Amino acid sequence: MGKELLLGDLHTMLAFLNALLFLLTTLPLWAVVCVVVVWAALMWGIFLGVIKFLFGIFGLLNTVFKFIDTSLTFDQVLGRVVMNIINDVISMISNMWNWGTAVPEWVWSFARYDHPWWALTGSIVILLYILPAWLNESS
Repeated sequence: MGKELLLGDLHTMLAFLNALLFLLTTLPLWAVVCVVVVWAALMWGIFLGVIKFLFGIFGLLNTVFKFIDTSLTFDQVLGRVVMNIINDVISMISNMWNWGTAVPEWVWSFARYDHPWWALTGSIVILLYILPAWLNESS
């Protein structure tokens, strides 16, 4: 019983170290992907915010000039536009966090749970072949 428990703990520790090694050796790759994904979330949030702002301006103009019949007053429409903008900013920040953390979570799951042997092989190849070749080129 004690030996099985010790081997289970050893396996857990080795899986953790393997995932950590893979995460560190592939950092330049997935960090760039994270930056691109966070930038995409920012641009998507700005795009949606601009669209909603333009519709809000139309709604405000509609309450003044009555293009379309509405029962809302100018104050109600203005309040909705301001609340939509505040909600969109909060949503954009949340999306940037969620989209940005999805890549490291996937890399961690890949290395620790899904394919630990591929992760170990990839880490060894990076450490023994790719990293030295890259360091020799840069110097």
